[in-house]
Amino acid sequence: MTAENFRSWIESWEEKGWLARVRKPVEARYTLGGITKKLGKEKAVLFEQVSGYDMPLVTNLLFSREALAASLGMDAENVIPRFQRAMEKPRPCEIIEKAPFQENVLTRNLNLLRLFPIPTYHERDAGPYITGGVLIAKDPETGIRNASIHRIRVFEDGVMSLLILPRHLDLCLRKCIEMKRPLEVAIAVGVDPFTLLSSQAILPFGIDELEVANALREGFPLKLARCTTVNLEVPADSEIVLEGVIDPLDTRVEGPFGEFPRYYSPEATRPTIKLSAICHRNKPVYYSILPAAREHLLLGAIPREAGLLADVRRAAPSVRAVHLTYGGTCRYHLVISMTKQHEGEPRVAMIAAMANNADIKHVTVVDDDVDIFDMEQVEWAMATRFQGDRDMQVIPRIQVSHLDPSALGFGTRVGFDATAPLGGLNELFKPIAIPNYEKINLHDYL
Repeated sequence: MTAENFRSWIESWEEKGWLARVRKPVEARYTLGGITKKLGKEKAVLFEQVSGYDMPLVTNLLFSREALAASLGMDAENVIPRFQRAMEKPRPCEIIEKAPFQENVLTRNLNLLRLFPIPTYHERDAGPYITGGVLIAKDPETGIRNASIHRIRVFEDGVMSLLILPRHLDLCLRKCIEMKRPLEVAIAVGVDPFTLLSSQAILPFGIDELEVANALREGFPLKLARCTTVNLEVPADSEIVLEGVIDPLDTRVEGPFGEFPRYYSPEATRPTIKLSAICHRNKPVYYSILPAAREHLLLGAIPREAGLLADVRRAAPSVRAVHLTYGGTCRYHLVISMTKQHEGEPRVAMIAAMANNADIKHVTVVDDDVDIFDMEQVEWAMATRFQGDRDMQVIPRIQVSHLDPSALGFGTRVGFDATAPLGGLNELFKPIAIPNYEKINLHDYL
């Protein structure tokens, strides 16, 4: 069942048996995250009672690739092609006047920690963080929207601080600095899966991620509504909308924070968001993402895979599929499947992948008889088709992820050609096989 909005998403997961309800009171600090981690690969979790709050919290809705595909109403193998088409042909969104998130609007006493059950997940985290909010801003020159997810530390006085990596939001902010004005932002918490996923799309600057989400939603367009105190539009069905401005001259300490590499990123001075309004629908459900869990990793992986596949195919047309692995935190390790036509083609694919994304650290290229989503098969290809002295490509002293603790933003990328020589799959590298193995039904014999 396609999840057209956040609430129908929760309802459909319950119908499918994919939602665990926790009815006992749970602390937002640590305990909530611990329960989520234990169920991380199995189900979404709805906490009906978060201690000190009368608002439920849901998390882990995207606990697997199957769950992500189901939320979009499609089979897993169709997600990447559909996402690529949506990125190529974004569709403008309709703007409506009234929306559920406008049912309650607060402009005074803007203490988020009194209103919402915002978790603290890991032992060294600086405090409560918003982790599942889609931040929407506009290019101050063109007015084109940008949507992205950031970790946002929450203080008690209506101020938040956030990490902004050198991407599109950073460009918008830099333009505002030159224009000597703050950047208006809105944070939508509790949105549909199309919006959530599209906010992570790897796009050229100037393409609206919300329009990508609208193109991805075939048959039920995404409707936006205007915010109350800032000149922005957000998904009308959002549970909660936080409005305010980023002031780069007003900074606070943000971090440490447990990030997707499963290590803490250190504290640093970051820009702040000053709230101007808190909006929410009646009886809202708060949404949060456990950092470094499957949901966090998959949200980043699928859009990156879509962009990578398109770019790598342009350089090496025989590439069939790509996979950012869980072990590589869905950022650092990429596996490429190809039907090799020429020797040296795997290296072309490796370099194209590395050029596409600064996070990618290690690229392994395998033949198309290897299931790139089965890491045992990938390791088998490495063990039997790779020799380090001839099949490894090392690129030293290059920009890498700022969150990789081994590199601190400047390191080495490595490519591994684990493909057989041309013609080898039918001779020296022909895998062993049992005739009619696929037709054997164990129920006929046991």
